[in-house]
Amino acid sequence: MSLEERVAWWMNVGTIPYDEAHNLLLHLTEQRKAEAIPDVIVAAQHPITVSFGSSKEDNQFSDQLLDKVRGVYPDASLENVRSYLATKGVQFSDTPRGGGATVFAPGQYVFYPLVDHRKITSKKLDINAFKEKVYRVLFESLQDLGVKGIQLGSQSSFETRRERRDVWTQRNGVSLKMGSKAIHITGHIARSGFALYVDEKGVEPFWMVNPCGHDASEVQVTSVEAELKRRIPAHEVYTSVRGALQRQLGYTRLIERTLEEAGV
Repeated sequence: MSLEERVAWWMNVGTIPYDEAHNLLLHLTEQRKAEAIPDVIVAAQHPITVSFGSSKEDNQFSDQLLDKVRGVYPDASLENVRSYLATKGVQFSDTPRGGGATVFAPGQYVFYPLVDHRKITSKKLDINAFKEKVYRVLFESLQDLGVKGIQLGSQSSFETRRERRDVWTQRNGVSLKMGSKAIHITGHIARSGFALYVDEKGVEPFWMVNPCGHDASEVQVTSVEAELKRRIPAHEVYTSVRGALQRQLGYTRLIERTLEEAGV
């Protein structure tokens, strides 16, 4: 391997519970800190899971879900909501992550880069520069899949309500959200996560929450399938995301590894 070559591992772990994935990421992060492994990109999907993040004011169940809970329980306390979700086969997680309420579901393609951000930004600590790289991975991936109306040119291209800059487009005056991201940095290691809402089935469970605190009058959730009016094969998604990761994070190659090969 030449001195100029930068490689990262690509680990597709399939569909696993969100909390299990979180524990895996913590383990891999410690290995990366110790330089026992190179940068890693974990690709996953999750069973239907309502997830609350660290932005407490943006952790909101939808009124529709709360009404259903009150139809079964005396009140819509968190305990009763969790019990109701469990009866429907829906998991709940408040594992620490950035952002507010969201829902994970099969059909959302989730990617977790665990990287030394210094080698990506060429600076000791530039969180904004690293975030910009992640934003561009999201936008370029969707653009490569054929989604229109996503701009890449200027800083203002990414601006959205409350300065949140996930993946948004506009249609008939309505903001449509088709992806999300969260970034956590500890020292020189960035543990990130971003999701692309690819299949329509992956966004249907969003009725249970106000995504990141936005109610339906402010923003709606859509999918790549709905925008392009066709099913998107998995290999197209992975090809687009891998290409964007290599361009934006500066890798010459992504090497496929299994959990066993990674010593997990």
